Amino acid sequence: MKDKLDFSELYNKLKSNNLTQAEYQEFLKYIEDVNHSDEVKSLLDNEALTYYQKSKNVPKSRFGVKWMMRAAAILLIFLAGSFVFNYFGSDNTVLYVTGNGETMEVYLPDSSRVALNANTRLEWRGDLAGNTRLVELEGEAYFDIVHTYDDRSFVVQTESSKITVLGTSFNVNSRITEDKIYLSEGSIQLEPSSPSKEEVVMMRPGQAAIVNPSSAKIEVMESVEIQNEVAWKDGLLRFSGLPLSIIIQRMEEIYGKEIRVSNPSVLDMEMEFTLPYGNWEVTSTAFALAADLEIIQHKDFVELR
Repeated sequence: MKDKLDFSELYNKLKSNNLTQAEYQEFLKYIEDVNHSDEVKSLLDNEALTYYQKSKNVPKSRFGVKWMMRAAAILLIFLAGSFVFNYFGSDNTVLYVTGNGETMEVYLPDSSRVALNANTRLEWRGDLAGNTRLVELEGEAYFDIVHTYDDRSFVVQTESSKITVLGTSFNVNSRITEDKIYLSEGSIQLEPSSPSKEEVVMMRPGQAAIVNPSSAKIEVMESVEIQNEVAWKDGLLRFSGLPLSIIIQRMEEIYGKEIRVSNPSVLDMEMEFTLPYGNWEVTSTAFALAADLEIIQHKDFVELR
């Protein structure tokens, strides 16, 4: 029985989001090792050629098919580096990661369902002392937590907040300066991450909360915009009565773009529209049309004029 997978097996597991942490590290070493460069290039070139032959709508480059094969092989390497993946750690942790403009729905080991928004990192840390399920979140995620037969609590830990639940549905956005939590169903106990602060609140369905990381203060309010805030999990970007400045901030978080506005006076303009959650090219065009602005793609930033 062989102990290690060869490169083609590692690569196929990567594409199917089925690599362990050890295998992912092995894959990275493989593509960085000059002794394997011929094997890596051969496999990627063959795959790129197959893809090219299947792509009926791709025009032939004036540089020829060979050039396209090399370019596609390089592209595949970059895709491998930014691929949405999860892996199991040696301590039973599981990591889920999304990149720019990507969403992903996952089922945690306890069968809880989580939708991850773009540029999000979620790590399942497993059971603590057998009675608490813990995940650590960087970014934005919508949780649908299952209630266990032994009433084990579920804890979401961010840099600023600690959210404790039994079984409920809620959205957490930790990408912004302040944590924003929206509760759809059930109830949650919310407290700052700072151990020196003792403020704890219980949230009810329909409520929103903002946790200030510097003061560790929690502000709770009734949220009539909750459906808009979590529309991303249904493939939509929905904005209602929000100033353009906030919408731009949201777009930057999701797509990893810097967006500049030529005329700052438009930043206060309130807008109401719904966009499909698609790739940047499609979404940015629809966004510019809805805002009645011209969009110009620069090398390092996007301009709205």
